[in-house]
Amino acid sequence: MIDRSRQANLALGLLMIMATTVMSPVCIGVLLPMDHTVARTAVINKHPRDVWEALVIVQDDFEGVPITVLSEDPPKRRVTHLEGENRGFGVTWETTLEREGLQTRVTIVEQGQTYNPVFRFLGRYVYGRGGRIEGVLDRLGNQFYQDVEISEPGD
Repeated sequence: MIDRSRQANLALGLLMIMATTVMSPVCIGVLLPMDHTVARTAVINKHPRDVWEALVIVQDDFEGVPITVLSEDPPKRRVTHLEGENRGFGVTWETTLEREGLQTRVTIVEQGQTYNPVFRFLGRYVYGRGGRIEGVLDRLGNQFYQDVEISEPGD
């Protein structure tokens, strides 16, 4: 049988482990920069006009987050802002479409802010940056029944 002082020490130790597990992401997240930049690119086997039409549909229906179109130059360039402050982030995307023969290279550059330190930690160390862009590029490829290869520009 464990005596009371040993039980108290064990309980205190477990409490400290739990507190460290909960507080570490917050403390590390506070030290991480709020701003980030990430870019991804993919090639779609369609003409830029067709890709543009699908892109507008895919981006405007992005996870229920309100999107503001800041500028457009169809079918070459689109700048949008996703405001998810109540979700812990704000993002501006510059999307460019470049014709490459019979294909279109779509590049999305994200200038983002992650307000919540826990989300900063998760974005950096758990799920990584660029997931939202990759999701849009995948959905864009799906519009044309294509699996797209997503990479960082210049790869």
